[in-house]
Amino acid sequence: MSIDKDMKFLIVDDNQSIRQIIADILRAANFHNFTFAEDGKIAWKKLNNDTLDCIILDWDMPVMNGMEFLDTLRDSGRYDDLPVLMLTAHSTKEDVVSAIQHGATNYVVKPFTPDTLFKKLELVLGGKIT
Repeated sequence: MSIDKDMKFLIVDDNQSIRQIIADILRAANFHNFTFAEDGKIAWKKLNNDTLDCIILDWDMPVMNGMEFLDTLRDSGRYDDLPVLMLTAHSTKEDVVSAIQHGATNYVVKPFTPDTLFKKLELVLGGKIT
């Protein structure tokens, strides 16, 4: 099954360059529907004002970090099935386990390649990026 190219991504990272790199990688695979947030608090507002299909989330951000956002998201009970791909420099086994326990669907360690991002998104979204 092919992944819907019209799906909407929320890209959450405090670094504008990283947000842009992720969007550029997704555009190269013909995705075109993105919204951006620089912290978890802004992401939470955007999530509650829009319909989103997948969140790509950084861990270390000001105001509300990725783990706090995951806790808020999963504790709400409204977004239990919303896929969240954690994209972070936290790379220990304990970090990965903690992120999954907090509700991340899958995990990518920075720095990453487009191929790695696509493979993880395929796992998270249950389809093929063609």
